Amino acid sequence: MIDPVYLVSTIVGGALIFIGGLYDLIAAIGVNKFPDFYTRLHAVTIGAIGGAVYPIIGAAIMVLGNTGLPLSVRASYVLPMFLIAALIIITAPTGSHAVARAAYRSGLKPLREEE
Repeated sequence: MIDPVYLVSTIVGGALIFIGGLYDLIAAIGVNKFPDFYTRLHAVTIGAIGGAVYPIIGAAIMVLGNTGLPLSVRASYVLPMFLIAALIIITAPTGSHAVARAAYRSGLKPLREEE
């Protein structure tokens, strides 16, 4: 019989990994469709955060649910995963803001519709 914790963690983790793939797909479409640098930068940032953080958290949940591994082994995998996810959440928007600010200060103006 399959352990219910393992089954639920596998389903939830797999769903998060799938959602991360969708974020990457949407970001790729946005980069190709959006008209100017700033909106493309926004799409890239959303893809970087959602496309990286959700799969990392999903993989961590899958490892946590694997009751065949000792708790110390699961913790040694999961703690760095959560740390990496937290660093991505902090650094991706900060880096994106720095790039956008540098572009604006260098004279790159956002596109605006004619009024």
